[in-house]
Amino acid sequence: LLGDARVGVFFSKPEPGAIGVAWPLLYADLHLNAGFVFEASIPVTAAISWEDGGGSRVGPALMLAMNWGWPEVAPRLLTFAFLINTPWPNDQDEIWSFFAGVNLSSLIDLLGGR
Repeated sequence: LLGDARVGVFFSKPEPGAIGVAWPLLYADLHLNAGFVFEASIPVTAAISWEDGGGSRVGPALMLAMNWGWPEVAPRLLTFAFLINTPWPNDQDEIWSFFAGVNLSSLIDLLGGR
């Protein structure tokens, strides 16, 4: 039910970009070959805009993602996604964005934690 948090970069146009987190509350996935996993989820997102340092994309979203990682070592290490997200607190944000990030749980596993 609850997915792993990801930290990464949001892009909707060349500007505004933002750095933040996406944490899936509900998700469904499809395991493919070579460590790829397709995912549809409803994450909570929060980011900080590069342009003005203000809040960006705070709230729930709909995410379609392709994840990749070493299945035995660090599954879902990298995430590339398309999101439809809430343009709050900045109403100038687009309601869609692309996301490229790292799964924090897999990163900890890869670095020898847990």
